[in-house]
Amino acid sequence: MNFQIIKSDEILNKILETFDEELYLVGGSVRDLFFGKVSLDRDLIVIGTDARVFALKVAELFEATFIPLDEENRIYRVVMPDKINYLDITNPIANDLEKDLIWLKETFDCTGHDDECLKKMLTIVYYYENLAKDNDCNVISSECWTGITSGWGANPCLAMTLLAAKDIFVTCEWDMHMTITNALLLSASRGTAKPIQGEFTTRHPENDNAELLWHCGPFPLKYKAPEEKPWLYNTKPSFRLKDGQYTIARFQADKGKYYLFAKEFNTCDGPKTFGTYMWAEFKDWAKVERKIIEGPYIHHMSEIPGNLTEYLKEFTKYIDDVEFDTVD
Repeated sequence: MNFQIIKSDEILNKILETFDEELYLVGGSVRDLFFGKVSLDRDLIVIGTDARVFALKVAELFEATFIPLDEENRIYRVVMPDKINYLDITNPIANDLEKDLIWLKETFDCTGHDDECLKKMLTIVYYYENLAKDNDCNVISSECWTGITSGWGANPCLAMTLLAAKDIFVTCEWDMHMTITNALLLSASRGTAKPIQGEFTTRHPENDNAELLWHCGPFPLKYKAPEEKPWLYNTKPSFRLKDGQYTIARFQADKGKYYLFAKEFNTCDGPKTFGTYMWAEFKDWAKVERKIIEGPYIHHMSEIPGNLTEYLKEFTKYIDDVEFDTVD
């Protein structure tokens, strides 16, 4: 594990300097360290060594107190002498990491990615699962280019794809407005569909009414085209979405006002590329393009299967400060 981001944590540093075990820091302590906050409780997953044996070694190292929390699930607590700091140490339950690794390599073409890299990406899934559980939520706004990648030595795009199957939706690039949009689309579908994070990128090379909706990997695997074999391109999931009708939307705040843009579209054929993507055909793309360029929207958008435009429009009737917007 890449622990460069936590050099200031004396307890974790001492563990790293003393032991050679494969360790993964998970849970809220990771979030706290990213924000430079002091974390008093640290959750560690140890691979290849019995969690009880390792926890006893850690307790001996710090002259700390060893407490078995859950023998059945192999969870042990080490309370530091100050009685304030503590560690919870466990093994992956039922060896989930190894099982998930096997599933991942069967499902994706992982050529060019070794097991160590794949395991790092899978532990990001576990981190977000714990974060959602700790905060009793299933829609999360997260950064994805700096803290996560430097903390794990891997990108979180795969985790975002896999978490959608668990009904946990993590938004890229700390885009709060897209996070709100995802929550609105999830509600509009009454939880029967999953939001997608496709952004406007480039016009179709032959169809003037079509645009590439793309992002570097976070689309739900459930919606991949049936004939597609997903693959990892530089750690990022890559596959085309299945054809059909979708709704595109964006909640946006600008100069003290709030807007909700929505428009339906159908997919169309287009060139193959990497990342997760679909080619979207609109009735009049020039009008949509002008709407985006003139604002208040940005290229980040959210999509969901089906035509939910009228549901979103109806929602704005009961929220005084949100104005519905479209191109019709």
